[in-house]
Amino acid sequence: MYFCNMSRKLIIGSRGSDLALWQAKYVQNLLVEQAYEVEIKIIKTQGDLIQNVTFDKLEGKGFFTKELEDNLLAEKIDIAVHSFKDLPTENPEGLIIAGNSYRETPEDWLVINKQSLDISKHWNLKERAVIGTSSPRRAAQLLAFRSDLQIVPIRGNVPTRVKKAYNEVDAVVLAGAGLVRLDLDLSDFEIFKFDARKFVPAAVQGILAYQTSENNEFAIEAISKIHNVEVEKAVAVERKILNKLEGGCQLPIGVFCQLENETYKVWAFYQEKFSAISPKKATHKRIYREGKDVEKLVANVVEALKAPFPKKVFISRIQGKKSYFKLQLESLGYEVEGKSLLDFKVLDIFELPKADWIFFSSRKGVEFFFQLVPRFNGMSSLLMYKIACMGSGTADELSNYGFTPDYVGNDEGIDIVAKEFEAVAKNQSVLFPQATSSKQSVQNKLSDKVHINNWVIYENTEIENLEPLTHEVLAFTSSKNVDAYFSKHKLQDYQRVLAIGTSTAATLKTYGIENVEIAWQASEMGLVDVL
Repeated sequence: MYFCNMSRKLIIGSRGSDLALWQAKYVQNLLVEQAYEVEIKIIKTQGDLIQNVTFDKLEGKGFFTKELEDNLLAEKIDIAVHSFKDLPTENPEGLIIAGNSYRETPEDWLVINKQSLDISKHWNLKERAVIGTSSPRRAAQLLAFRSDLQIVPIRGNVPTRVKKAYNEVDAVVLAGAGLVRLDLDLSDFEIFKFDARKFVPAAVQGILAYQTSENNEFAIEAISKIHNVEVEKAVAVERKILNKLEGGCQLPIGVFCQLENETYKVWAFYQEKFSAISPKKATHKRIYREGKDVEKLVANVVEALKAPFPKKVFISRIQGKKSYFKLQLESLGYEVEGKSLLDFKVLDIFELPKADWIFFSSRKGVEFFFQLVPRFNGMSSLLMYKIACMGSGTADELSNYGFTPDYVGNDEGIDIVAKEFEAVAKNQSVLFPQATSSKQSVQNKLSDKVHINNWVIYENTEIENLEPLTHEVLAFTSSKNVDAYFSKHKLQDYQRVLAIGTSTAATLKTYGIENVEIAWQASEMGLVDVL
């Protein structure tokens, strides 16, 4: 039996890698600040000893943790410090997770050999690049976005894996948290930082777990003084989802949770069957869900990840060969039909009005604007303007023309975008390329401190004789498309409705459609995730 005695030394168990020792020393320093005497004891684990076998071939789920846990149970150490993502979701009998750290950056980073760069390709990575990773989750997501990539397994500590990008592979994927904590010199490489909402990290990535014996009152009390309560909320959601999916390092599962205004927002990636031999043949799901009740949210996420796919999906946008929505869903066996419910026509315009800013509120606005650009003496005519756009989807469209916006809205609603943009464009003139029937949603939220020029460059009229849609899922990409359909037809009981953004959702509600699922960002990826 342990006794709470401040004169007793606390012993922290740690693996011997650079990162594990950084983590142990970080906790040691926190405890020393609380007036504890602390010693670090290095313990080798199965994962450290076996370096020539990939994670999916190792027996069991706790191959980076078991030996540390055995030492806790044998009372040889008081606290084991783990990367939380390495821990199985169920503790051995007699052990508990008594606390957790802050969360370092949760994203995965792509460390790229500069000789392998190609800025015209996704992630700035050349065609058929060789990527080093032994994580099935990372491999599955890399191939979901870039099927041309070649994945090879690599092992070793963080510095060792970074070095492999010098001459063994074109790039390696590593947790950003480890790279930040070790403060490695990465100046020889190009670093691409994945968005955790798009390339979903391992559950609780970037967080440290403090494990101890349930009977060690001395350690439990010490840990309580350094425990991060706020991070614990996201930990609970991510770990519960992982537990219900029975996930560990061997399965391609990613879970990321953000808590905003008492609402939990969850992004998840799941691939039930993954083959290291033929990974490209496997199918996966990406989803986004949000809610305030943790248990209901967790159940919703797990149910959505394991539910059978709908058969037919409609999106109110023409889908080209490279359209993300079409490519992702058809790879999963969906039947996707994409067409606009509007007819478009660019107007005869030959002069570009003067302004400080050009603000694009839709992909169509970008498309038709750049059809007109040759009439304005080409791209050089745009150099005097700053560029703004409504959200990430419009920014992606601008990137197709080689433009990076000076301002991008945060995809969380017109009110926020208008407030932010007014702050950056105060007392300046703004050109809004738009359709004849534009709702001018952003402009209506701006005060007279912004000088607005509503510039109509194309017509959009509703298609006549529109037949009712029989698809199980209807995804709407604009308010005008909503009007075009629901002014003529009703929603059927079996149909789900998705909206690309809040303004589209608001228009759907004017037709009495309440159960609208809104994309987490105004893009086709956002629609795929919520579907």
